[in-house]
Amino acid sequence: MHVSSFFYKHKVSISVIRFILLFFILFGFYGCNSEDIFSDDVVKNKNIKELLSIQILPIKNLSLGVSDLQIVKGSYQAFVAIGFYSDDSSENISDGVFWSSTFSEIAMITEIGIAKGVDVGITSIKAIKDGVMSNDGRLTVTAAALESIQITPAVVSLAKGNSQQYTAMGFYSDETSRELTQELSWRSRDTSIATISEAGLVVGVGVGNSTITAVKDGVMSNDGRLTIAVEDANFYLNVTPKNTFIPFIGGKQQFKAELVYSDGRIEDVTSSVIWKSSSTDVAVIDKTGLATSISLLENATRIQAVLKSNTSIWAETLLHVSKSRPISISINIVDGTQVLNVGEQQKYILIGIFDIAGGRFFDLSYSAKWRSSDTSVIKMIGPVAHAVGSGKATITVRYQDERENILELTVR
Repeated sequence: MHVSSFFYKHKVSISVIRFILLFFILFGFYGCNSEDIFSDDVVKNKNIKELLSIQILPIKNLSLGVSDLQIVKGSYQAFVAIGFYSDDSSENISDGVFWSSTFSEIAMITEIGIAKGVDVGITSIKAIKDGVMSNDGRLTVTAAALESIQITPAVVSLAKGNSQQYTAMGFYSDETSRELTQELSWRSRDTSIATISEAGLVVGVGVGNSTITAVKDGVMSNDGRLTIAVEDANFYLNVTPKNTFIPFIGGKQQFKAELVYSDGRIEDVTSSVIWKSSSTDVAVIDKTGLATSISLLENATRIQAVLKSNTSIWAETLLHVSKSRPISISINIVDGTQVLNVGEQQKYILIGIFDIAGGRFFDLSYSAKWRSSDTSVIKMIGPVAHAVGSGKATITVRYQDERENILELTVR
C-alpha cells in the first residue's frame, strides 16, 4: 500500500505527524539534560551567602549568651558583632554594622562598637546590618568609681618637731575630681619618724625618712616622701617642678635642684646632684636634670636628686607620663602657603594645650600622625609636606583621637 494512501485512508494529517515527531525529538534532547539544568540552579542558590543573625558580645566576656553588663560612669566597654550566615559560616562584622544605644544619655556607642557610660541608668546596645537586628546587650551604668588618689606635697623635708599639712585629690572614672583630705585613712610607714592625723597633718617625731600614703575604698594614693632632719638643720634639698606631667613620647622636662637654707637663701645645685629615674622604661634623666619620656605607660616615675657631697641628703618628685587628651589643638604653619611647586616643602607645627598648671603648651608635631589624601601629589614625612607631583591634596593630622583637616594644598 502506498504511504500516502495509508495516511489518506486513516485520515491522519501530515501536520499532526510533524508535531508528534518534533515533540519526541525535543523531549529526547532536553530530557537527557534536564538534571543538569535543575542542578545548576540548585548550586547557584547554594552559593548565595545570606546573613541570618547577629550576636553582639562584650569584649571582656566573649561567650555566647552574655546579655547583661555593668560599667561605671565615665568608663568604656567595647563590643564585638558576630554574623552567622546561611552557609554555616560566621565572621566578625563589628566594622560593618550600625551600632545604637536605646538611651544615648545613659551610654553612647561609637561606630566601631565602643560604649561609654555617660550617666547612671540602664540602656540596650544593638547592632543592625542588611535588615538583620542583633540581640539586645543590656548595659547598666553605675555611679563613677574612684580610680586614683593624689596626695601633695609629694616630697617634704622637715625639722624634727615641725609639722606639714597634706591634701588629697580623688580622680574618678567620669573624669571628675574632688578633694578627699578629710575622707581618707592616712598612714605613715615609720611612726617613729613621723605621725599623721586623720586630717592629714604630719608631725616629725624622729630623724630619718618615712613614706606617707592615703587609702579609700581600696584605692591607694601615690607615696609622699618625707625626710625629718635634726632640729638645728639649716637647709634642705628641694626638687622642682613638683608632680609634673609629660603627655607624649619624646617629651622633655627640665628639673632643678636647690638647697633651701633656714635664713631664706637658695642655692642652685642642679649640676651638683646625682639625678635618677626610678622607672627608666617610663622616662630617663640626664646629669643636667633633663628628663625625656620613653613610653606612654599611664604611669609615673620618681625623679630623685642626691647631693654628691652628702649622699644622705636627697629629694624627689613625680614625673607622670600618660596619654592625656589636650584641651585644645592648634596648627601653625612655618612660612605657610596653599600653593607649592614640585620639589618644595611645607612644615606644620601642632600645638596642644593641656590642663596642667593652668594650661601648658606642648609641641605635638612629631607625636601626631600626618597623612596626605593623595601621596602622588603630597607626601608627608612627619609634619613636613613634600610636593612630589602636580594636583591637589588634603593634609590630615591625628593626635590620639583628635583629628583636624588642615587645608587643601595645590602643587603646580
